Order: sequence, then structure tokens, then C-alpha cells
Amino acid sequence: MDGDHLLRAPFDGVIGLGFGLPERKYSTLLESLRENGLINRKLFSIRLASKFSPDGEIMFGGVNPTKFKGNMTFVSFTDEFNLRFQMDQVTIGGTTLCTPYCNAVLNLGSFHIFPPASSRPMINQVLRCQPEEDPCYVECNEVEDLPDLQVVVNGLTIVLTSEDYVRKLRVGAVQVCRTVFKNHDVDYWTLGIPFLNRTYIAYDMENHRIGLAQASGSLSTWSRKNTFGSLLVGLLLLPPRMHQTVFS
Repeated sequence: MDGDHLLRAPFDGVIGLGFGLPERKYSTLLESLRENGLINRKLFSIRLASKFSPDGEIMFGGVNPTKFKGNMTFVSFTDEFNLRFQMDQVTIGGTTLCTPYCNAVLNLGSFHIFPPASSRPMINQVLRCQPEEDPCYVECNEVEDLPDLQVVVNGLTIVLTSEDYVRKLRVGAVQVCRTVFKNHDVDYWTLGIPFLNRTYIAYDMENHRIGLAQASGSLSTWSRKNTFGSLLVGLLLLPPRMHQTVFS
């Protein structure tokens, strides 16, 4: 997670959910759940909590169709260690930031979006940011006029409005508006909570791919609570009480 948020966050535990390492002989969590007959598929799906629908969840073994709208699209991992995948295109205000097939990873513990270094100058130009600002600030009275950011993955378009990628903060008696875009010295995108607020995701570890769909419900608020929710195995909530689960 960003900074020291993980140290301050109230949660019950942290679970690694990636592919197992070949040199290690023990099963991953998904493998153990399947071996014990608790799930039929090595798949888990995530929806972050929202301001008006505070029931974010992580589900093992399937997807929850009430948490997304339309069809889910899948794309294969290009890097299984980092769970990296390819996007068709990213644009902002008609400016193409990457095409075709730029790489991305998701970071459920970050409140930022990290574009590759080659894309950041174009974002700064569209948003009229100063190059030395990281992240950059915009005029609060102009936020509503800023263009949408569109992320296309295997034909599915996820749209982020300026409300998604600009944070309104209070500094003393003054309100300031700061974007979520931060510098990134690698050649792929890292998409954090601003993107995931709009997206339902499924990690299909059995078929080595990731699924994305437009999330249902309203826009999440900017809070560390966005990274918490309920834990489900199959179609049952286990145990009866809700777990505070950090998605990182």
C-alpha cells in the first residue's frame, strides 16, 4: 500500500494470492481451497467498497454478478510474476497515451495511477500541469471541465472522469485539487484505486488471465476504507462475522 497506510490500517491479516513459486512445494491458498473441495475454480474476484454501497468483497471460486454490469472481458497475463496484462489503448481528452498493447498491473493498495515516463508529459500538457509537480495540482474551479481518461482492455472501455482522478484536499483553510498521476520510471502502467473504483476484477489463476468488467454501484470516496471488505468462499460467507480484509 502507499506509504504507511498499511501500518495504520485495522485488518485481520494479509494473504498472498499470486502464483506459487516453482521451488516451493507447498500449495497456494487457492490451491488449498480447491484441494479441500471449497471451490471448483482457482479464481478470485474483487469489488472495492463504495460510498453508497459499503459492501466491498473478495470472493474465492467465482464472480458475483451483482457487483458488475455488462459482460466481463478476459485477457491473458503477459507476466505471471507481477500479474501484468496488456491494454488496447489509453487516452485522455483525445490524446493517445499508449497504443497498441501497452502493459499494466493493478495495485489495490495504491491511491495513485502511475503512467510510464513516456506518457506523463502528455498528461501534464492536457491537464496543464507543471512538469516538476509530482503529483500535479489543478485549479479546483476547473476540475469539472477536465477530460475523461479512457482505458480500453480487450474491447472493454473503462471511463474515469475528473472526479475519479482528482482529489480535493483541505490544507488549513484552503482547498486544493491534486491529481492521482505520479511519476513512474518503468515502461508499464500501474492502475490503483482510482481505476479500481470503476472496475470489477477477477484473477483466473487456472487459465492464466484476468477478467475486467464495469463495476456496478456508485463512485467510492477517497478513504483507506476503500481497501477493506468482506471475504467469501464459493457462495458462503465464512466465518459468520465479517473479516476486515486488506486488498494490497
